[in-house]
Amino acid sequence: MSHLNEHILRMMDAVFGWLLAGPRSLTLIALSVLTAAILVVIRRFTTDQDLLARCARDQSRLKNLARLARRSKDTEALLRYRTTRSMIAMVKARSEIKPLMVSLIPVALLAMWACQRVAYVPLRANQDLQVAMYLPVSADGRILHLVPVEGVECASGWVQQASLVQQRAQTYCRAQWELHARASDQLYDLTFRYSGTTYHKGVRVGQRIYEPAVQRYDDEKVLAIETHMEESRLFGLIGGIGWLAMPPWLTAYFLVSIPSMLLLKKILRIR
Repeated sequence: MSHLNEHILRMMDAVFGWLLAGPRSLTLIALSVLTAAILVVIRRFTTDQDLLARCARDQSRLKNLARLARRSKDTEALLRYRTTRSMIAMVKARSEIKPLMVSLIPVALLAMWACQRVAYVPLRANQDLQVAMYLPVSADGRILHLVPVEGVECASGWVQQASLVQQRAQTYCRAQWELHARASDQLYDLTFRYSGTTYHKGVRVGQRIYEPAVQRYDDEKVLAIETHMEESRLFGLIGGIGWLAMPPWLTAYFLVSIPSMLLLKKILRIR
């Protein structure tokens, strides 16, 4: 699965990598508008626009007739109009299946790419960088060692001690390092030594892309290693929606793409 993910990322980078050149807000807007344009184009070529236009006209006419029937208390006619409108609604619903199916692949690819390329702001040169290793509670007081790396400075010291942390009804151990790194075209391979085992966490500095914020391990000694990065927020303001598990970038994505799609449909007269 990881090889497939890397292949998809390389392909998407080749097509959409130019979106990463500007500020994150501009990237989010461009990505959202591009998604809306793709959806509208797909809709144009996968639906019978003439049929949908006739359905819209018929529904509008039936709505007016139903209003007149209510005024005249013609229950029989009102029931007939409602039945006809329901039949038209079914026709429209069936016409939505094809564009939905065709849209699944491009939208899924864009979302997968955005999640790994746009969700965070890439690390800048000499930016304060906090790296944390999370361990089981049994690691309290244990010593961990981050191997010195050329181009990386550690203000907190390369050797750290794990300590207990209680957060949101969870208890675990954590060791933290405060780093500063020079910009580099290459990946920094942070190497950690703990309990006779070596763990790695990749970090990119001064590049358009970033490595995943969290590296999880299927290991009884270490749970995960995290590099704390700033989440992408539209204009630095729009946050996520916690109860929907939507991070800030996804919230901005929907806030821009949905109105953009409605506007494009209206401009291009697409049903």
